[in-house]
Amino acid sequence: MADKEYVMPEAGFIRAANLSTVLGVSRPTLYRWMSEGVLPKTVQLGPKARGWNVDTIRTWIAERSSGGAQ
Repeated sequence: MADKEYVMPEAGFIRAANLSTVLGVSRPTLYRWMSEGVLPKTVQLGPKARGWNVDTIRTWIAERSSGGAQ
């Protein structure tokens, strides 16, 4: 059975499990990219929850798609 695709919401936040699906990379890769300054840092959503702002991630993806920052 194939994995389900995840579509980012129009606004709000995206958690690591869903972002890794969208980008096609593992969760450890997301955190490595964050520590290397490649991926924007997460924001605190609650006492035990962190995520990325969807607008920030869309901008980050667009920059890479258009040959922007690397």
